[in-house]
Amino acid sequence: MSIIEFPVDGIGDLLREFSNLGHLLCFATLTYLLLGLQQLKQYPVRRRILIVLLSALVLGTGIELAQGLTLREPSLMDVIRDLAGALLINFLVKPEREQFDVWLRRCGLGLILMLFLYDSFFPALRLYDRQLATQQFPILSNLEQPTEALRWSRGERVTTPVREGHYALQVDFASEQYSTLSMNYLIRDWRGFSALKFSVFNPESRILNLYIKIHDREHRRTDQEYSDRYNQRVSIRPGWNEFSIRLSDIQSAPKTRLMDMDQIAMLQFFTHNLSQSQKLYFDAIQLVTDSQ
Repeated sequence: MSIIEFPVDGIGDLLREFSNLGHLLCFATLTYLLLGLQQLKQYPVRRRILIVLLSALVLGTGIELAQGLTLREPSLMDVIRDLAGALLINFLVKPEREQFDVWLRRCGLGLILMLFLYDSFFPALRLYDRQLATQQFPILSNLEQPTEALRWSRGERVTTPVREGHYALQVDFASEQYSTLSMNYLIRDWRGFSALKFSVFNPESRILNLYIKIHDREHRRTDQEYSDRYNQRVSIRPGWNEFSIRLSDIQSAPKTRLMDMDQIAMLQFFTHNLSQSQKLYFDAIQLVTDSQ
């Protein structure tokens, strides 16, 4: 059980994104400590630099290979981040920094800064949008803010067609067994509301089947059986389609228990075995009360 509870599901994914920065900062710290060892100071400066960089390469590669034995895949970019952290200290501290030409040191620091900004930019945007999501709730997403596209696993904001406001989410569902659209994070506590409402636009002349999956955090701790979550198929006719799902139906969907409505962890739409790719547009995804 987690000691710290966050109101927005998916915060763990956000922290994992910021962990990219951890590679750089951790290896920068290790390099600084390593250069301070008396045993290493007996070597010439250039040899010390070589030892430190090789150590970072071996350790970083070893960590990634060890991750390959788990569910995580090794990442070459993480090894590059590790080396960048080691180089950063060598570019900044004396006497190591004096072994590099000024132009090389400046170029290296510039590239490391670009990597740092790259690893910070999108996590920072997602952190901002998570805060925005709490302010917009019970609207889950109406796509009116630029960062709202980050709440979804795929798709892009478009200005037409729209159901409410000025933007909707365009999603290309592929002709594969399962093509999914999931919310990357959402407010977990759905208590006090009566229905989930959303609008879907079908630009084609044929009817399309769309499937909806909703589950709570408890579902993730089990075998994630089909009967332990809310599953529904809806028909998407040409034009705009309005849907309203009673939260009482969602709560009673698991076969052997009631869904925990203050711990909702997943809202997903998906298609199944499409004969060809299909665009759909989503708008005005929100929770409502009986009075709305």
